[in-house]
Amino acid sequence: MIWREERYTDICIVLYSYISQKHGLLAFQDALALEKIVSQSLEGIIAEDDFQLNHFIENEYLDEQVDTIKILGDYVRQLEMFSDDQYTLGQYIFDKNLLKSLKHGKDKEDMTKQY
Repeated sequence: MIWREERYTDICIVLYSYISQKHGLLAFQDALALEKIVSQSLEGIIAEDDFQLNHFIENEYLDEQVDTIKILGDYVRQLEMFSDDQYTLGQYIFDKNLLKSLKHGKDKEDMTKQY
């Protein structure tokens, strides 16, 4: 059983310096990997026998985690479609459309449907 006062010490934060031309793709891939780690950690907490905590996590965080993982996965897929010689132009167009969707207050999923 997990006591609420317990501390988790197995959290590791890795910082990278991006030298590659595909820094946007690498950043989204890293963000996706981190979101998957968080999701797995939440699922590990749910496996314990604290029903109130499980209910709180399932209702407050898991749906958001699933949505975020889907959106980041779509962004990674979109950026992976660009070939090496067209990547900088593709990333520029991707950034422009993402900024436009954020300025107009569109839902995050609207951006994933553009490509």
